[in-house]
Amino acid sequence: MLTDMPSISHQEQQKAAEKVHQLISTGMSSAEAITLVAQEIRMQHKDDPQVTLFFDDDLDDDLEKATKSIYRQESPL
Repeated sequence: MLTDMPSISHQEQQKAAEKVHQLISTGMSSAEAITLVAQEIRMQHKDDPQVTLFFDDDLDDDLEKATKSIYRQESPL
């Protein structure tokens, strides 16, 4: 899965966390608060360079299969 996320400073991360906590304290669900704050951050940084993150459990499986395949080729047991 690819996800484009703005690159934000530690201070911005702290402010975002504080805002999430503040919204939750007013009765908003945590999921809704996180979604709202994330949308705000994305809008504030929409023209900034993006960091692309990979989240793919299949990559680990593919690497393991490739590694096993290499070892099988090197040792003909």
